[in-house]
Amino acid sequence: SEINLRTGMNLAVRSTTAKAYALGVTAAGFGVCVFSILELSRGYGGPSFLLLALFTTASINRAAVQFPRIASWAPASRTFIFLSILLFDPAAAILLAFVDGLCSALHVTRKPFIVLFQGAAKALPMFLAVSAIRFAMGAQGDFSSQGYGYRYFIVLALICAVEQVAHSKILIGPPAFTSD
Repeated sequence: SEINLRTGMNLAVRSTTAKAYALGVTAAGFGVCVFSILELSRGYGGPSFLLLALFTTASINRAAVQFPRIASWAPASRTFIFLSILLFDPAAAILLAFVDGLCSALHVTRKPFIVLFQGAAKALPMFLAVSAIRFAMGAQGDFSSQGYGYRYFIVLALICAVEQVAHSKILIGPPAFTSD
């Protein structure tokens, strides 16, 4: 199978350890999605959420947001996923991140394992970010009911930090893979 653990694509993985890692990430991502489906509240946003999901999938690999005074860009789809955590059900945001990963991988390859790995590599960090928020802030799911006080901005900063660190660590993989 081919998978680049840094970018998620286009590198032959010859090591059985690397293959096991990629399979483990994919299985864990699938498990997180099943858990999110079971946790999803019935009224998670309706038409508003579906519109946000449509914008997210339509913006994949097409639009990015530049941060002022920083030479860095964030995909618009990531921004929409963060918004879905704050405005709707965090479980729905995890599923949206999985779909984002699937769609972005489908732009590059049609290999099912790589596509599923990319979906999992997007869903797992989002799950970790939501879990960190729930642990740190004591939130029980719906962050939109907390208002726009200082806690809202702490939640936003925590989402960004945890998701970015977890996403980069998942794609890089253990350091032992660099010598394979």
